Amino acid sequence: MKKGKILVVDDDHLITTMVEKVLSAAGMHVVSCGDCESALTTINESFSAVLMDLSLPRMDGILGIMAIKDQFPDMPCLVISAEEDVRRAVASMSAGASDYLRKPIDHEELVMRVHHAIETVRASIENQVFRNSMNQSDAEESWIGVSPKSLHVLERARQIANSDATVLITGETGTGKSLLARYIHSISALSDKPFVSASIASLPANLIESELFGHEKGAFTGAACEKPGRVEIAKDGTIFMDEIGEMPLSLQPKILRVLQEREFERVGGTQTHKMSARVIACTNRDLRRMCETGRFRQDLYFRVSVLPIEIPPLRERPDDIEALIDRFIAHLSAKTGQGKSLTPDARNALLKYHWPGNVRELQNVLECAFTLSPGASIPSNQLNFLFDSPAEIVASTSLAGRTLAEIEKLAIEQTLDSCDGNKAHAARTLGISEKSIYNKMSRAGLR
Repeated sequence: MKKGKILVVDDDHLITTMVEKVLSAAGMHVVSCGDCESALTTINESFSAVLMDLSLPRMDGILGIMAIKDQFPDMPCLVISAEEDVRRAVASMSAGASDYLRKPIDHEELVMRVHHAIETVRASIENQVFRNSMNQSDAEESWIGVSPKSLHVLERARQIANSDATVLITGETGTGKSLLARYIHSISALSDKPFVSASIASLPANLIESELFGHEKGAFTGAACEKPGRVEIAKDGTIFMDEIGEMPLSLQPKILRVLQEREFERVGGTQTHKMSARVIACTNRDLRRMCETGRFRQDLYFRVSVLPIEIPPLRERPDDIEALIDRFIAHLSAKTGQGKSLTPDARNALLKYHWPGNVRELQNVLECAFTLSPGASIPSNQLNFLFDSPAEIVASTSLAGRTLAEIEKLAIEQTLDSCDGNKAHAARTLGISEKSIYNKMSRAGLR
């Protein structure tokens, strides 16, 4: 898979050949032009960056950069030049160039500079798209709702938005932790700065440090050039450490140093870099419990949880379920151009369900039911895939407050129903003997 499409503008065939060879080896697709006129007819939105020589026939590189930036303001333009004129270098930066490379060009530095320019702009664009697509009311409604607990979370977010202290967002999977992190960034003074996400749980353990802090050339096998990490790319914006509870114990001292001293080194490097980004972290783990069992450093916990926010699970804020249902159905209707609505029994089933997957599960269920329902109404039978048995549609509510006998009876009822009344099958499903299920059914008054 190509990592970017690069336009090289230089009338020196040896330079364009070299750049194409080096960047192609790094997984990029290169298109070359010998002058600005042909470059302006070639460039389009599919390109990720431009490498522009300053000394070109007819139209020089500075004018070329200005013309490109006029059409594509977010396009990163890097100057490549053999000139030593400082004024020309400054002029190219004023025209919109994001970097300046001197000829002869070091191959590893070329790859690193191009990669850095692409990633920086990509993070900025993603952040801008997020801000443009989500005003304050959208952010509040898209994940949370109208219950007192939800409104408390939003008020807490507003209070801490402009603090530079580390924020820790906790909550079960699917409650909207990453969206809340973006919301905090969007209403803060950093809203025009990058928002860079690093999902700890999705990164291989041996690459987490490199992804966060970057690495130097030769730091490990495959490190052909130096690479900035996500902390560097975030610059003066926000670095979002998603699922920080998955951070390997061996790496936690370095995270502690970053939060405490605001400095770090790249993997394989000795130069100390300063971190200026704000940190927002989230986890679905109980970090206090992890500290007690030695899986998470206590000093790191205190440093990362300066400003804690907990998002309650959806089952604890039932007032939000109906509001979210209406919002998601309205969104799907507008998106597809098909006006659909839930039947009363389908709505009732959704309101009674305990939603272990929280808001994410509700959204996925509604999208699936919306797609599979052929008519304008979405009946309850389109929700059967959601439940283990039809009985669960009626009986599935929070188990909190129920006796163990009631919970056991409910489990047996639903399992028997899902097994079509086959007691031997139900017993195997429940992990008990056939004799035990008969005894439990008798005690519970089940036929």
